[in-house]
Amino acid sequence: MIKNRLLTLAGLLALLAVLGKFYAEPLFAQVRAALVQNVDEAGRNPFALHTNNVNEVFHVPADKRYVIQTFSAECNVDNTGYLSQIRLNARTGGTQQFAAIPATYQDQNFSEAGHPVSLWYGSGSTHMYADPATTITLQASSNFNQTGAVVRDCEFSLSGYAINNP
Repeated sequence: MIKNRLLTLAGLLALLAVLGKFYAEPLFAQVRAALVQNVDEAGRNPFALHTNNVNEVFHVPADKRYVIQTFSAECNVDNTGYLSQIRLNARTGGTQQFAAIPATYQDQNFSEAGHPVSLWYGSGSTHMYADPATTITLQASSNFNQTGAVVRDCEFSLSGYAINNP
């Protein structure tokens, strides 16, 4: 009786050893994959910023690096002129980087603060990094020197994802 139990136990241990030999590595790989996360993956830390100022400054947190993927603006400009460009500025590796996009005329016959204005918009895509503890600037400029046209109001948006800074 004891001999049968010992043989059964030895057979069970041999079976576990054989199964462990072939299934341990894939099992440990699955456990490790479940415990480790790619926190710098774009879908894990998305951000979007929005403002209604003509020239806006956003501050990047000290523990993050922003990767800017899209930016856009919708601006009211005096009817006498046009929106010449929408500009994005950010500091990367200690160097100032920028991206600029042209604006497109959308509509006329609006009034803002008693001034007749036209609506202009623009959007662009980029892949720009903004270093931790720096600023991101969005600017809209008109052809003021030629016509005296002023950018009266803008709505800026930018989006991308954040990378955790160790």
